[in-house]
Amino acid sequence: SHARRSTNGIAIPSWLANPGKVLMKSHVRTSKYSPLVEEVDLIEANPEYALIRRANGKEVTVSLKHLAPTGDSSIFGREESTGQDHSFESDRAVPHVSEVPVIESNSFPNPVLTEEQRRSQRERKLPLYLQDYISK
Repeated sequence: SHARRSTNGIAIPSWLANPGKVLMKSHVRTSKYSPLVEEVDLIEANPEYALIRRANGKEVTVSLKHLAPTGDSSIFGREESTGQDHSFESDRAVPHVSEVPVIESNSFPNPVLTEEQRRSQRERKLPLYLQDYISK
């Protein structure tokens, strides 16, 4: 990975500059249902490595490429403050039972098999590679 350069030297992202919660990739998983990331506490970071504290209290130095910022919860807060209703129920209104039209069963003709219906006259054979397995 390349260092982030600025006019004053090397810079680190703002979410790494302050201690707090970050996500760390889990390299050892007991099953495919184990989480891919775990939430850890960031203690301090430099342009290449970070010191983190796991949930069990163990402090570990990890590479920055294994860390990611936690999701921004303010995104959901802004959506509510705009007053827009984004619910799926309003888009798909279910009609009342009395509004649903009743379809009579006599309106659809039942297909009846007749002797005049055309059938394929092609002779069906097994593939040639299966001829060795046919018992006569």
